[in-house]
Amino acid sequence: MQYLSLPSASPVFANGRASSISRDFWGSDIRWNNKGSIFNMPYSLTAGLNYGIAEDSRQDVNADNGVMRTITVANNSNYGLNRSEDNISKNFDQYAQGKLSLLENLDLHAGVRHTKVNLTVRDKFLSGTSANGNNSGSVEYDKTTPVIGLIWKAHPALNLYANYGQGFETPTFVEAAYTTSGANSTPNLTLKPSESQNYEVGAKAFIWNNTRANFTLFKTDTKNELVVKDTANGRSAFGNADKTQRSGIELSVDSQLPNNFSLYGAYTLLDATFESDYSYTVNSVNKDIKAGYLLPGAYKTQIYGEVAWKAPSVGFFSALEGFHNSKVFVDDVNSDAAPAYTIFNVRAGFQQNISNWRLSEYLRVENIFDKDYIGSIKVNDGNARFFEPAAGRNYMVGVSASYRF
Repeated sequence: MQYLSLPSASPVFANGRASSISRDFWGSDIRWNNKGSIFNMPYSLTAGLNYGIAEDSRQDVNADNGVMRTITVANNSNYGLNRSEDNISKNFDQYAQGKLSLLENLDLHAGVRHTKVNLTVRDKFLSGTSANGNNSGSVEYDKTTPVIGLIWKAHPALNLYANYGQGFETPTFVEAAYTTSGANSTPNLTLKPSESQNYEVGAKAFIWNNTRANFTLFKTDTKNELVVKDTANGRSAFGNADKTQRSGIELSVDSQLPNNFSLYGAYTLLDATFESDYSYTVNSVNKDIKAGYLLPGAYKTQIYGEVAWKAPSVGFFSALEGFHNSKVFVDDVNSDAAPAYTIFNVRAGFQQNISNWRLSEYLRVENIFDKDYIGSIKVNDGNARFFEPAAGRNYMVGVSASYRF
């Protein structure tokens, strides 16, 4: 059960909402593996079937001060109920992937996956003041996606690679829950799946004996991307953008230094934009999105770095971490942005191996300089309440234990 506080719109409405969910799910995955050679070229092959089903029973009820409420209005004794339905999702996938060593230093990787996903809504809220009628329905998505790539082992300390793959992302029930953010909103089973073309080239190398570096150039072209159109009244309504593109670079360096010190750094530069004009209407307001606008919620620059030190003789470990995120836009029309921020964290602890047991005691302090910053945003919030402040300095102390059989 989850409670959400909302302002009272009139005396007959509750001051909050209570959402409950009961979930059953199961699935199976069957795989076949094979290794051998073709014309003296070694290969490995995996083929399989995947099936899964999840059934959620959901209710949305008015609540006052954390107590579910039943209101009698006119002849409707169940006015406190806003939504009651079963959400059923099924998937059945078939896949194959393999590697063929064309040369001693050249490997070909390829795969294919066929996906079928079915979403079904069984509406059980059919009487009283419900203005929605019977919102039962179902939708099915079907797609075959290939991937292919090459790895060239140019040198014992240098690998170069190139990959291409197609992506297929179906809506989830969270995304399909509401057609709009307004009252009496119905499930949105008209959402289209997001389809993408993905390209990347990169290198993995050892720089000196103690330093490893990874570098990647990437590009993703997407059509019908699933995006937030509006967030209000505790609801997010999703839709499909026309065309979007993401391109950029990723770089990471990991170095082991003398005296048990180590350095790690990662840098991402991302250009995420709408690639075509499109428009939609929210609460009778038309939103015009122009090609070239930046995607909300996507940081252009992200940097992470850490300095770590350990004392293996006593099982001690520690690290100082630093994060930097650039400013990020909050809506499709780029009307406002959360400012960039940099924070630092520290972690430390001890670890012991006793027979088959591994014990660990740790302390973590986040935002050690108690910086005020926006940690997350609500994309396209209908009330322009986009910004969610992050926690100040905070601490976590823990103990963990694991047993190896």
